[in-house]
Amino acid sequence: MVSQSAPASSEHVRAPLGIGVTRLVVLALLSALGVLVPTARFIRHGLTGDVWWTWEAGQWMARHHAILLHDPSAWNGPGMAGKPWINLEWGWEWLLYALVPDLHAARFLAVLLALEFALMATFYGALRTFAPRLAPELQALSYFVFQVIFLDLKLRAEIVSYVFFPLLLTLLWKGRENSRWLWPVPILAVVWANIHGSWLLIVVFGVLEVLWALYRRERRTAGAMALFTVALPLGLAILLTPNHLHTLTYTVWLDHNREITTYIQEWQSANFHLPAMAVLGLAVFAAWIWRAHGRRATPLLLDVWFAGAAFMCFDEVRMLPYFGVIFLLWIAYGLNQYPACQDRWPSAAAALWRYPLTLLVGGMAAVVLVFTGVNSHRFLTSAMPEPIVSWLSRHPHSGVFAPYGDGGYLIAHNVDHVYIDGRADLFLYNGHRFQWYLHIISPNVYDPSRVAHVFREAQVDLVAWPRRQLSANLALFFRARHWHAAYSAGGWTIYAP
Repeated sequence: MVSQSAPASSEHVRAPLGIGVTRLVVLALLSALGVLVPTARFIRHGLTGDVWWTWEAGQWMARHHAILLHDPSAWNGPGMAGKPWINLEWGWEWLLYALVPDLHAARFLAVLLALEFALMATFYGALRTFAPRLAPELQALSYFVFQVIFLDLKLRAEIVSYVFFPLLLTLLWKGRENSRWLWPVPILAVVWANIHGSWLLIVVFGVLEVLWALYRRERRTAGAMALFTVALPLGLAILLTPNHLHTLTYTVWLDHNREITTYIQEWQSANFHLPAMAVLGLAVFAAWIWRAHGRRATPLLLDVWFAGAAFMCFDEVRMLPYFGVIFLLWIAYGLNQYPACQDRWPSAAAALWRYPLTLLVGGMAAVVLVFTGVNSHRFLTSAMPEPIVSWLSRHPHSGVFAPYGDGGYLIAHNVDHVYIDGRADLFLYNGHRFQWYLHIISPNVYDPSRVAHVFREAQVDLVAWPRRQLSANLALFFRARHWHAAYSAGGWTIYAP
């Protein structure tokens, strides 16, 4: 069996007095930047349309004391009223509203910070498991790289998956030597399956662990892995989720839906014409060269994890954060075997117990200072101007056609009968509204009669659109069908028959 820890290094030397202080400063600085940079980026971008419909779904569940599994009639009009929604993220929707029921900007920020610190804890836990001798400074650098390069934090359900994923890898790694570490995995699966579809990563990695144990002829370990990481997670997730078997089948359907993988950016394959993705591809290639020429022993399964995660990431860019975790753990495992990268001054490790508290207090204070310089109203406002939203909410209508990314914002601000919002899966599962939307806004389509048919079917009698982004198809329809500008504000116009 290949050792999962680094070989014994030379005898440790007691550090000079200044080493502990220097280490504390370096660790606090790197970790604080790992929190402040993504938080500042989150504040600058504000809440996205997806967060709005997520929050509104949580509000609906809190008011109705039921899980939202059918489209409310007020959201998307009578044509979609009561249509089934396999709501894979209901747990996160309810939790987000429960934590921020009053739409207070600081509370949204507090939720984000809490999740960031939870992610820091699971990430550092994984690093200590995979590379126990690695210098703390390199561990802190790894987390900084992960946050800045591989992660774009949003208050969507996937952020919980990012917290759970390093924890899952830690449990699997330790579970090979002691099956007691596998006992929490089924519980993790139940919680995860009620929050985000990425819970299936438990089963994927569980199957790999079973095959690895069988390859090594460790039948007892294979049996424990099969039970705790495959059978129980699948069974309990199906039993203890509101959609039961659909929790599994719907997730697979989403991952293979051609419309989603073609038109939703995060589900598309990597574009190596973009400098960032090209650099990432070169980094993966360089890592394999290092692996081939380095004098270090890496478990075959860890290499399989790395190769598989790279394939998943390049196939669907939404997998980038999961790949980032494995990539950095893979590198940390290798560096852990080099004496120059190991912790030479364990006597200075006492600083590690002090710096999380220092980071927590200092980081939170710094974030608050950054946040106070930002207009909180802007943070809570979509790109759609408030006068446009107010006009729509005050004027009766049977249907509003607005940009896909702004539909959730309208719904959360009490505008009824929105044609479409960010839930592409709901519209694909229940008809062709998503495809019709793409046809209408396509820059290469000139078909006003088709637009008229779609609007008639969906009972659309208002269009709210930014003037600079008005498609030729919509403009041609307005002229041909004599629609006029009923109201304009902030670069947006509301068109009506």
